[in-house]
Amino acid sequence: MLEPQRQAFPTLETPAWVPARLGESLADYAKRLLETIDTTPPFYLGGVSFGGMVALEMARHCEPEAVLLIGSARSGQQVPRAIRTSARVGQRLPMWALALRPRWLIAAHFAWRERFNRHHRALLARAVRGADPELFRWTGGAIARWHFEHEIAAPIHQIHGDKDWILQPPKPGPGIEFIAGGRHMINLTHPDLVNNFLHRHAPEVAHEGSGR
Repeated sequence: MLEPQRQAFPTLETPAWVPARLGESLADYAKRLLETIDTTPPFYLGGVSFGGMVALEMARHCEPEAVLLIGSARSGQQVPRAIRTSARVGQRLPMWALALRPRWLIAAHFAWRERFNRHHRALLARAVRGADPELFRWTGGAIARWHFEHEIAAPIHQIHGDKDWILQPPKPGPGIEFIAGGRHMINLTHPDLVNNFLHRHAPEVAHEGSGR
Protein backbone atom coordinates (compact mmCIF):
# COMPACT_ATOMS: atom_id res chain seq x y z
CA MET A 1 0.00 0.00 0.00
CA LEU A 2 3.09 2.26 0.02
CA GLU A 3 3.97 1.70 -3.63
CA PRO A 4 3.95 5.42 -4.63
CA GLN A 5 6.35 6.20 -1.79
CA ARG A 6 8.66 3.28 -2.63
CA GLN A 7 8.98 4.63 -6.17
CA ALA A 8 9.83 8.13 -4.98
CA PHE A 9 12.10 7.29 -2.05
CA PRO A 10 14.52 4.41 -2.85
CA THR A 11 15.84 4.18 0.72
CA LEU A 12 12.38 3.81 2.25
CA GLU A 13 12.24 0.89 4.69
CA THR A 14 9.00 -0.77 5.76
CA PRO A 15 9.65 -3.24 8.58
CA ALA A 16 7.56 -6.38 8.66
CA TRP A 17 4.92 -6.42 11.39
CA VAL A 18 5.87 -8.68 14.28
CA PRO A 19 3.19 -10.84 15.94
CA ALA A 20 1.40 -9.05 18.78
CA ARG A 21 1.41 -10.54 22.26
CA LEU A 22 -1.73 -11.19 24.24
CA GLY A 23 -2.83 -8.03 26.03
CA GLU A 24 0.07 -5.99 24.62
CA SER A 25 -0.35 -2.23 24.36
CA LEU A 26 0.42 -0.27 21.23
CA ALA A 27 3.30 1.41 23.09
CA ASP A 28 4.91 -1.91 24.03
CA TYR A 29 4.39 -3.28 20.54
CA ALA A 30 6.10 -0.25 18.98
CA LYS A 31 9.08 -0.62 21.31
CA ARG A 32 9.57 -4.22 20.19
CA LEU A 33 9.16 -3.33 16.52
CA LEU A 34 11.79 -0.59 16.90
CA GLU A 35 14.36 -3.32 17.63
CA THR A 36 13.96 -4.58 14.05
CA ILE A 37 14.87 -1.34 12.23
CA ASP A 38 18.08 0.56 11.54
CA THR A 39 18.22 3.81 13.52
CA THR A 40 21.61 4.96 12.29
CA PRO A 41 21.44 8.78 11.98
CA PRO A 42 20.11 10.55 10.11
CA PHE A 43 16.77 8.78 9.85
CA TYR A 44 13.09 9.68 9.87
CA LEU A 45 10.13 7.80 11.29
CA GLY A 46 6.74 7.90 9.64
CA GLY A 47 3.69 5.90 8.77
CA VAL A 48 0.25 5.79 7.27
CA SER A 49 -2.78 5.35 9.55
CA PHE A 50 -1.85 2.80 12.27
CA GLY A 51 1.76 2.96 11.10
CA GLY A 52 1.94 6.62 12.08
CA MET A 53 0.77 5.82 15.59
CA VAL A 54 3.47 3.17 15.88
CA ALA A 55 6.04 5.69 14.61
CA LEU A 56 5.05 8.16 17.33
CA GLU A 57 5.52 5.54 20.03
CA MET A 58 8.86 4.50 18.52
CA ALA A 59 10.07 8.11 18.67
CA ARG A 60 9.94 7.96 22.47
CA HIS A 61 12.88 5.52 22.42
CA CYS A 62 15.12 6.86 19.65
CA GLU A 63 16.18 10.13 18.04
CA PRO A 64 14.68 10.56 14.56
CA GLU A 65 15.11 13.78 12.61
CA ALA A 66 11.31 14.07 12.48
CA VAL A 67 8.11 12.03 12.68
CA LEU A 68 5.91 12.15 9.57
CA LEU A 69 2.25 11.20 9.95
CA ILE A 70 0.16 10.43 6.86
CA GLY A 71 -3.57 10.08 7.48
CA SER A 72 -2.73 9.11 11.03
CA ALA A 73 -3.46 10.31 14.55
CA ARG A 74 -1.86 11.51 17.74
CA SER A 75 -4.59 10.01 19.91
CA GLY A 76 -7.03 7.13 19.79
CA GLN A 77 -9.73 9.74 20.34
CA GLN A 78 -9.48 10.54 16.64
CA VAL A 79 -11.00 7.14 15.98
CA PRO A 80 -14.81 7.52 15.80
CA ARG A 81 -16.68 5.97 18.72
CA ALA A 82 -18.51 3.47 16.49
CA ILE A 83 -15.22 2.08 15.17
CA ARG A 84 -13.69 1.90 18.66
CA THR A 85 -16.74 0.00 19.91
CA SER A 86 -16.63 -2.38 16.95
CA ALA A 87 -12.93 -3.03 17.59
CA ARG A 88 -13.53 -3.87 21.24
CA VAL A 89 -16.34 -6.27 20.30
CA GLY A 90 -14.15 -7.87 17.65
CA GLN A 91 -11.46 -8.61 20.21
CA ARG A 92 -13.93 -10.67 22.21
CA LEU A 93 -15.13 -12.78 19.29
CA PRO A 94 -13.51 -16.13 18.51
CA MET A 95 -11.48 -16.34 15.30
CA TRP A 96 -14.05 -18.63 13.66
CA ALA A 97 -16.68 -15.91 14.06
CA LEU A 98 -14.40 -13.28 12.55
CA ALA A 99 -13.66 -15.63 9.66
CA LEU A 100 -17.36 -15.50 8.70
CA ARG A 101 -16.91 -11.92 7.54
CA PRO A 102 -15.87 -12.15 3.89
CA ARG A 103 -12.64 -10.26 3.30
CA TRP A 104 -13.60 -9.40 -0.26
CA LEU A 105 -16.72 -7.61 0.97
CA ILE A 106 -14.79 -5.57 3.52
CA ALA A 107 -12.19 -4.68 0.89
CA ALA A 108 -14.88 -3.73 -1.63
CA HIS A 109 -16.54 -1.38 0.88
CA PHE A 110 -13.19 0.19 1.76
CA ALA A 111 -12.29 0.67 -1.92
CA TRP A 112 -15.67 2.29 -2.60
CA ARG A 113 -15.32 4.69 0.32
CA GLU A 114 -11.79 5.62 -0.80
CA ARG A 115 -12.77 6.09 -4.46
CA PHE A 116 -9.98 3.70 -5.48
CA ASN A 117 -9.15 3.08 -9.12
CA ARG A 118 -8.45 -0.38 -10.54
CA HIS A 119 -4.75 -0.30 -9.64
CA HIS A 120 -5.48 0.73 -6.06
CA ARG A 121 -8.05 -2.06 -5.76
CA ALA A 122 -5.47 -4.60 -6.89
CA LEU A 123 -3.00 -3.38 -4.25
CA LEU A 124 -5.70 -3.55 -1.60
CA ALA A 125 -6.64 -7.10 -2.60
CA ARG A 126 -3.02 -8.21 -2.20
CA ALA A 127 -2.77 -6.51 1.19
CA VAL A 128 -5.98 -8.13 2.43
CA ARG A 129 -4.88 -11.60 1.29
CA GLY A 130 -1.61 -11.21 3.17
CA ALA A 131 -3.08 -9.79 6.38
CA ASP A 132 -2.64 -11.71 9.63
CA PRO A 133 -6.17 -11.98 11.12
CA GLU A 134 -4.86 -12.20 14.69
CA LEU A 135 -2.72 -9.07 14.24
CA PHE A 136 -5.60 -7.28 12.52
CA ARG A 137 -7.90 -8.02 15.45
CA TRP A 138 -5.31 -6.89 17.99
CA THR A 139 -4.67 -3.67 16.06
CA GLY A 140 -8.27 -2.48 16.39
CA GLY A 141 -8.35 -2.96 20.13
CA ALA A 142 -4.91 -1.43 20.62
CA ILE A 143 -5.94 1.72 18.74
CA ALA A 144 -9.19 1.94 20.70
CA ARG A 145 -7.25 1.98 23.99
CA TRP A 146 -4.39 4.18 22.81
CA HIS A 147 -3.63 7.63 24.22
CA PHE A 148 -0.43 9.51 23.40
CA GLU A 149 0.40 12.25 25.89
CA HIS A 150 4.19 12.22 25.71
CA GLU A 151 6.64 14.87 24.63
CA ILE A 152 9.22 13.84 22.05
CA ALA A 153 12.24 15.81 20.93
CA ALA A 154 11.67 15.32 17.21
CA PRO A 155 9.33 17.67 15.30
CA ILE A 156 6.04 16.13 14.18
CA HIS A 157 4.66 16.86 10.71
CA GLN A 158 1.21 15.66 9.78
CA ILE A 159 -0.81 15.53 6.55
CA HIS A 160 -4.44 14.46 6.51
CA GLY A 161 -7.38 14.24 4.13
CA ASP A 162 -10.18 16.59 5.12
CA LYS A 163 -12.74 13.91 4.12
CA ASP A 164 -11.18 11.07 6.12
CA TRP A 165 -13.95 8.69 7.20
CA ILE A 166 -11.85 6.42 9.45
CA LEU A 167 -9.81 8.87 11.52
CA GLN A 168 -11.27 12.23 12.37
CA PRO A 169 -9.18 15.02 10.82
CA PRO A 170 -7.07 16.82 13.45
CA LYS A 171 -7.72 20.39 14.41
CA PRO A 172 -5.74 22.89 12.33
CA GLY A 173 -2.47 23.90 13.91
CA PRO A 174 1.31 24.13 13.48
CA GLY A 175 2.80 21.20 11.58
CA ILE A 176 -0.57 20.04 10.21
CA GLU A 177 -1.49 20.11 6.52
CA PHE A 178 -4.71 19.07 4.80
CA ILE A 179 -5.53 17.64 1.40
CA ALA A 180 -8.86 18.96 0.13
CA GLY A 181 -11.15 16.06 -0.73
CA GLY A 182 -8.66 13.51 0.56
CA ARG A 183 -10.03 10.46 2.34
CA HIS A 184 -8.05 7.97 4.43
CA MET A 185 -5.43 6.48 2.09
CA ILE A 186 -4.14 9.77 0.72
CA ASN A 187 -0.72 8.29 0.03
CA LEU A 188 -2.39 6.25 -2.75
CA THR A 189 -5.03 8.65 -4.00
CA HIS A 190 -2.90 11.82 -3.79
CA PRO A 191 0.68 10.51 -4.13
CA ASP A 192 2.21 13.68 -5.58
CA LEU A 193 0.99 15.81 -2.67
CA VAL A 194 2.03 13.25 -0.06
CA ASN A 195 5.45 12.69 -1.64
CA ASN A 196 6.01 16.44 -1.79
CA PHE A 197 5.13 16.63 1.91
CA LEU A 198 7.69 13.91 2.67
CA HIS A 199 10.36 15.54 0.52
CA ARG A 200 9.91 18.92 2.23
CA HIS A 201 10.10 17.51 5.74
CA ALA A 202 12.73 14.82 5.10
CA PRO A 203 15.17 16.71 2.86
CA GLU A 204 18.09 14.42 3.68
CA VAL A 205 16.34 11.41 2.16
CA ALA A 206 17.05 10.59 -1.49
CA HIS A 207 14.08 11.52 -3.68
CA GLU A 208 13.53 10.40 -7.27
CA GLY A 209 10.46 12.44 -8.16
CA SER A 210 6.77 12.26 -7.42
CA GLY A 211 4.86 8.98 -7.19
CA ARG A 212 2.24 7.84 -9.67
